Amino acid sequence: MIKQIKLGLVEQYIQRNLKRNHTVLGIDVAVHTTGIVMLRTTETNLIVDHVHKLITPKEAKEDKAQDIFTSQLDEYKNRVVQKYSIDSVIIENCFFGMNVKVLKALARCGALARDRFKPISKECYYLYPKEIRAMIGFYGGKEKGAKLKNLVVDYINKALNLELKYKDHDIADACGCAIAGLIVKEA
Repeated sequence: MIKQIKLGLVEQYIQRNLKRNHTVLGIDVAVHTTGIVMLRTTETNLIVDHVHKLITPKEAKEDKAQDIFTSQLDEYKNRVVQKYSIDSVIIENCFFGMNVKVLKALARCGALARDRFKPISKECYYLYPKEIRAMIGFYGGKEKGAKLKNLVVDYINKALNLELKYKDHDIADACGCAIAGLIVKEA
């Protein structure tokens, strides 16, 4: 366990109700550094159980990079399955920026993550970054790029009482995914 915080404090900060007794895995798929975060709730607390990064070397070619990603993902999944019962898995959906090659790589990695975690969770789905940010109560205005990433890190740090650095934006995004999986959907 990395951090435990009163559930009411998180709910107050993000202005959303969160599920109790729920375990969620948030995954921010990226070409080189994929962030993964496990959040659990009890009746009274939110627990940041662990954070993890899958690192794919920048020099790895397309097929080799995918093999490295898949190997790390499988290793991670096998460890997690032994310790946790996962209720929800939320994977940040890829979107088209300017580079088709990156989009294809993100789509493949996202599909691999879904393939690995859907069978071992009660629900597994993709959400776009804008959906996630709206769900968790973050509004970054018209900021883009590094400024937006830094604002997300600041928001997650305040919401979960963490001390992530700006270079850990992939972990912050994975936290956002996981928080989104904890939101109580209004009827």
